[in-house]
Amino acid sequence: MAILAPSRGCFFKINPESGGAEGSGFYKVEGLTSPADSSAILVNGVHIKDDDVVMPVITLENTRILYSFGANFGEVTVTGSILLGKAGSAGDALKTLLDFFKSNRVSEKKDTITVSGPPGASWKLFLIGMQLSEPDPQFHIQPFSLIGNIAQPK
Repeated sequence: MAILAPSRGCFFKINPESGGAEGSGFYKVEGLTSPADSSAILVNGVHIKDDDVVMPVITLENTRILYSFGANFGEVTVTGSILLGKAGSAGDALKTLLDFFKSNRVSEKKDTITVSGPPGASWKLFLIGMQLSEPDPQFHIQPFSLIGNIAQPK
């Protein structure tokens, strides 16, 4: 698992297993890769909310009944950062992210993308939104989020 170590004007990616700076990180979004000779696109985390559709009922005799109607669409937020590099230049990385969203959003692709994490954890999701936050001038990063609904666990 890669470790990200920020410092003013720099962002180091360290892979403790091999002692080098390579490594794919903990999470991966299928099809989203950093363009060659450009700033890196890093997936920092995946937030999952998965639940059932239920209706709790309390009767007059204080009996509690829970009706279950099946699984709800789970919500997924993939958070990441684009390393901006010198003088806030993201190269083609921001365009790559925008193109990935435009071509994989559910209104365009009508199919799922795969997000994977630790071994055995993988989700197929419908990509329904993207959010770009303001750049962080101290660490020269551009935070982003990809938002989706779980189609099914893989």
